[in-house]
Amino acid sequence: MEAVNLTQYQDPSEGTIRTLKDASPCWSPDGKHIAFSSTRGGTENIWLMDRGGRTLRRITRDGGTHPRFSGDGKKIIFVSYRDAGSGGNVYMIDLVSGTEKRLTSGPGIEMHPSFLRGNDEIVFTLIDRDTSGDG
Repeated sequence: MEAVNLTQYQDPSEGTIRTLKDASPCWSPDGKHIAFSSTRGGTENIWLMDRGGRTLRRITRDGGTHPRFSGDGKKIIFVSYRDAGSGGNVYMIDLVSGTEKRLTSGPGIEMHPSFLRGNDEIVFTLIDRDTSGDG
């Protein structure tokens, strides 16, 4: 099987290939979609595409990284650095309505959220203090 770059970005006005940060891809539970974070458009946001790299659409507007699907594929949990004074907060977006909800708050660094069983339990990495004192 040949590898294919599904997220390669070609500037429509110039026709040149642009270097972007595309990161943290994840498959939907049914295997039909891929969510990932990308700096296309400036700020790093969550994007969604079909498994062939088509029907690309941005699903967050105010920043997002580390996306993961819910078990039913209807929601995505992610981290956003949009809130002043935070090291990142965990958010959830409903893919049908587009409604976002902040799930955590605080000054700690939050990364790599994931759903557990169903859609009502989450886990994430939290760094809440500098134990070595090196900043």
